[in-house]
Amino acid sequence: MPRLEASFARTGTTRDHVSVVLASGRSLEWSWPTRGDDLPHDLAHLAVETAFRLTCGFWGLLASGVDLATVNRAAEHAAPAEGSGLDRVALGHLLQAEALVNVLAPAWNAPKVDDQKATGLVLGACARLHLPCPAHTDVATVGRARHLVRCFEQRWRAIDGSDRFTVAFPLPEPEPEPPVAATPRAERGAAPRATHAHT
Repeated sequence: MPRLEASFARTGTTRDHVSVVLASGRSLEWSWPTRGDDLPHDLAHLAVETAFRLTCGFWGLLASGVDLATVNRAAEHAAPAEGSGLDRVALGHLLQAEALVNVLAPAWNAPKVDDQKATGLVLGACARLHLPCPAHTDVATVGRARHLVRCFEQRWRAIDGSDRFTVAFPLPEPEPEPPVAATPRAERGAAPRATHAHT
């Protein structure tokens, strides 16, 4: 699959910015109204599309050389763009990605919701929009998507006006899970309860 590198910047002004370099060497850039510490929508897309292997979502289409305006127009109007090479499979991935981001991005994803419940929310969102769920929709995939979103959010909040958050699509390898300190059994009690790693 074609790859790209995206470099997100917090400018400290009213608009933040991303620069993208495709494998072909072509570059793209755009900006959006800043949301402060909140994860940019397009960065949430990158995390979710990676986890669900949506090769023809927003970032996959850009990596394949499809024009940004064509991708945005198709997503807004829910129709393939004439002469763009954007077919109904790609459109389906775009709409799936949007539905997933709306469920799994931080503003809608309370920490108290576990991965099982989040999976149900994903299934419900796709059903309401009459969309098939992505092929890899299960608790493990939803958990990975949530983990990536949280990692991205933490990295976004940590940068200032002089730094950039640079990431490849697709990601070359999973983001590492944060280390979990071992707890002696005696401290957990005789009958420890199962916990969710991504809550």
